[in-house]
Amino acid sequence: GWFGKNTNLVNPRLGSFFFIGSLLLDLDLEPDSPFESDRCGTCTRCLDACPTGAIVESRVLDATRCISYLTIETRGGIPLELREGIGDLVYGCDICQDVCPWNVSFSKDLANDNLQPRESLSGDARTIARRILEMSELEFQMTFKRSPMKRAKMRGLKRNAAVALGNARTHDDLPILRAALGDADEMVRDHVEWAIDRIESRSRKDAG
Repeated sequence: GWFGKNTNLVNPRLGSFFFIGSLLLDLDLEPDSPFESDRCGTCTRCLDACPTGAIVESRVLDATRCISYLTIETRGGIPLELREGIGDLVYGCDICQDVCPWNVSFSKDLANDNLQPRESLSGDARTIARRILEMSELEFQMTFKRSPMKRAKMRGLKRNAAVALGNARTHDDLPILRAALGDADEMVRDHVEWAIDRIESRSRKDAG
């Protein structure tokens, strides 16, 4: 394959949604010829679609602005200027891949049941965010047992959930957010306060 403008590896028969594995052998194998074609052409869908402007130019990614980095790898607070761009995403982002014509062309139903969403995380994005924000440590451990989502830690997922609810700006979420002001983690509380202020400011604007 070739590296697309979103910096992801694109295979001409699979798109970019695939796993890469390694096979260790004691055999001498003749390597394949390198894939030298660039089949992105003039397309800029991935650059245009990135909500936080993380793809600063073709094949140049500012990882510190990438939603996947912000919601999974970042251990501290999410910068204020990037929170709105995160939208309702609680864990990771595939927007630059979702819009890629190569993935649209090769999209197909999920064949492996092991990759299906867990029933405990069913529902729309807002429902999942509310559920995460209310989780105890035990519920977190049980819900995400043997899941890569544990990588973000409970405090990280609650931080992300608060941002998602703040971006939804729905008055019905205020009771859950206000209850979360009692969270033991200062970082979580900071993001909850931001979400509450964002919702209340919209309510004041609508009332005025």
